[in-house]
Amino acid sequence: MQSIIEHWDDVVLTSHKKKKNAPIIFALTGIEGYKGRADQRQELFSRITKENYQEMRERIKKLPSDDTIEGSTNFGRFIEYFSTDDNEWIQRINEALEE
Repeated sequence: MQSIIEHWDDVVLTSHKKKKNAPIIFALTGIEGYKGRADQRQELFSRITKENYQEMRERIKKLPSDDTIEGSTNFGRFIEYFSTDDNEWIQRINEALEE
């Protein structure tokens, strides 16, 4: 959820609990009582746009990647890989899977 919520604002979630994060999700998206139901996830994902995706990328870069730090994520590294024309990283993964 940390990576998803970054589409709308610089927020460091302090919990993985949906009940605790529901007010934050409501404030940023208008989705009331978020519990992660399929219809709520669909509504949440439908609000991701090209514009807020670009904003999320910039916000994610600023987050720590150390998993001992609250609000950290290693997703920024993957975003950079996904955004490049260089596919060497995909080839390395494929080679490792074939071993």
